Amino acid sequence: MLALGVLHALKRVGLRVPDDCSIAGFDDVFLAGYSDAPLTTLVQPKYQMGRDAARLMFDLLKAGASNRPRVKSVRGQLLVRASTAPLRE
Repeated sequence: MLALGVLHALKRVGLRVPDDCSIAGFDDVFLAGYSDAPLTTLVQPKYQMGRDAARLMFDLLKAGASNRPRVKSVRGQLLVRASTAPLRE
């Protein structure tokens, strides 16, 4: 949502996205694909994250308080849309 606000503010001051600035968001909120310059975003696998969190919680409950915290990483997906331009050299 913050990136969508930035898109709006840049437009208000006369800057063009992605010509003058590239903007990327996070989480692929519902409106991201419908803004003036559809927002490039990092999509997170929310279902997998919830499932993994539940498994870790149940494992912790079974093992008791002596179980050390664990870290589980998931891979997101970069969804490139019109709010980012290629790197200029």
